[in-house]
Amino acid sequence: MTLENLGMSSCNVTGSFPEFIKNQEKLVYLDLSDNKLGGQIPKWIWNMSLTYLNLSCNNFDFLDQFSNPISLPYSDTLITLDLHANQLPGSFPKAICNCSQLSLLDMSHNHLRSQIPDCLGKVPTLTVLNLQGNNFDSISSYAIASNLLSLKISDNKVEGKLPRSLANCSKLEVLDLGGNMIRDTFPVWLEKLPALKILVLQANKFYGPIGNRGTATTWPMLHVMDLSSNEFTGNLLKEFVQSLGGMQLSSNNESRARYVGDNYHIMESVTITNKGRKMHMDRILTLFTYLDLSDNKLGGQIPKWIWNMSLIYLNLSCNNFDFLDQFSNPISLPYSDTLITLDLHANQLPG
Repeated sequence: MTLENLGMSSCNVTGSFPEFIKNQEKLVYLDLSDNKLGGQIPKWIWNMSLTYLNLSCNNFDFLDQFSNPISLPYSDTLITLDLHANQLPGSFPKAICNCSQLSLLDMSHNHLRSQIPDCLGKVPTLTVLNLQGNNFDSISSYAIASNLLSLKISDNKVEGKLPRSLANCSKLEVLDLGGNMIRDTFPVWLEKLPALKILVLQANKFYGPIGNRGTATTWPMLHVMDLSSNEFTGNLLKEFVQSLGGMQLSSNNESRARYVGDNYHIMESVTITNKGRKMHMDRILTLFTYLDLSDNKLGGQIPKWIWNMSLIYLNLSCNNFDFLDQFSNPISLPYSDTLITLDLHANQLPG
């Protein structure tokens, strides 16, 4: 019997890559995820006409074909390649860039190192790229594909400045670069990304003011922003708060609860900090509004117009704020019924 679809996820399969698959010439869908397979991913797998290949959550430690710089003969069929949570070492296998129809690439939580290759920026169909949880140390502007919807490079060792080519990703919805060593100023130039919904820059070395005084950046769809654990300084600018269109009560965002990522074939997730504990959210509702500016060097007053936002979570802790503007007025907060978590600890608030 010749198979076209084979799903063996979570079947407790052990040993090396199953040899019988080699004879399934019509196979287009293969899911061997969440097993106990190990060793090398054999070269013959790349000679099949697969459109979907999921080998995630195993113990594979070698990509046989990709050690050879020769292009993949059937790479024009593969659309989804998921190799996350394995033991893959070394530099990024550049031959992946020969997959001309590749839309989703997930190689997160491996042991990949060195530079994220420029050739990824030449894959015209790439929309979802997840490389988080590796040991990459750099990324250039050439590595950013302009059609990306989701880019995750968090928890690596990336240094330098943000690639300015990110401004060309006009469809980008999710940008997660947290947990690196990026040193740069606040990226006001990302205002060119009108579809951005989630922005995570936490635990880097960003510095200077958040936003530009007199210049109103606009992210009409943004509803999750995490800038915590950086070196931002100065006051909380009105222009910055007004730029967060997706967090404003007056925004025209749809009121229907929808998951981020519903328009493409992955479930978007993000790790947030709530009451001092990290929480991994597998799916993010568009109605979830989250602003975390904690553990920076921000100061001055917490302005009254921040209470006009439709925030569910607000964390301004571990800064130098010394005045709560709205709270000096006994009139009740008109929009406080949205706020569930408010963290202001470790500031300089008097009275």
